[in-house]
Amino acid sequence: LRASGTYNHMIIVKISGGLGNQLFQYATARALALRFNTQIKLDLSFFNQPKFQNAFRLSKFNIPAETANKSERKKLINKKGNKFFRRLKRLGIQFPPYYKKSHIIEEGILGLINLSSSKVNADYYLEGWFASDRYFKSYRDVLLKELTVDYKLNESNNVMLGHIMKSNAVSVHIRRGDYLANNYFHNLTSEYYLKAIDFIKERVENPVFYFFSDDIAWVKNEYKSIDDAIFVEGNSEHESVFTTSGDIYDLMLMRNCKHNIIANSTFSWWAAWLNGNSSKIVIAPEKWFTNLNVQHLAEQNSFVPANWIRL
Repeated sequence: LRASGTYNHMIIVKISGGLGNQLFQYATARALALRFNTQIKLDLSFFNQPKFQNAFRLSKFNIPAETANKSERKKLINKKGNKFFRRLKRLGIQFPPYYKKSHIIEEGILGLINLSSSKVNADYYLEGWFASDRYFKSYRDVLLKELTVDYKLNESNNVMLGHIMKSNAVSVHIRRGDYLANNYFHNLTSEYYLKAIDFIKERVENPVFYFFSDDIAWVKNEYKSIDDAIFVEGNSEHESVFTTSGDIYDLMLMRNCKHNIIANSTFSWWAAWLNGNSSKIVIAPEKWFTNLNVQHLAEQNSFVPANWIRL
């Protein structure tokens, strides 16, 4: 993180979750800060919890943001436990938990984005997942530069990057780990990946498939019959609830592939979005969530960009 200059106002964004979630939150806040010529600060209080203390990843990038202190957060954020509002609730008077205009949650972000810059004269605190590039795609060129850490690749990954750059590389991301034991995310089958691989083979000359996974041993066995397959190993050592120690390496390698086959994961979503190939083919799963309401909401929010192929 680096200092972002002197401004009259600030946008504070709550950062939480894994790398993909953190990137959505930062990108949304950064786009607003650019549009309104406003300072951006990060609320990192989520990572004070011991089980999440190693999950913060934005420090790996050269982004123009500082950490918000407690008094800055307190000034803008709403307190759900406010005694006055608890008293109102006991009297049968319902009041929304978010009552400060400065505290913008997911549902209100479009209203803020569409606000005329001439009307912006206050600080804001943003809280949500913001999982759609409609919040920040207008500032894609800036984000592509800020979210690049190729220079930090270690020796073995630099060698892998060299091979990727010289071939018609296609990243294939397979997420297992925490996805195997939950009923929230749809469990992608091999059928999806084989269909995606065939789709690429019909359209790309001499593709080389680079497999990335948090369970690469299983993937090597499951897809050993795939021609021109390379299994990227050594970047997936478990580090925290949300992260592996080599996730930044994997992200940078995947984004430098010419095409991407992604999982129902914000991690590989970002690898594909950061891919700068103007003629890239990105294949994403049609179904992301087992819950139909959540799936419908994701589709409404244009979570998967319109120019990506859905299978």
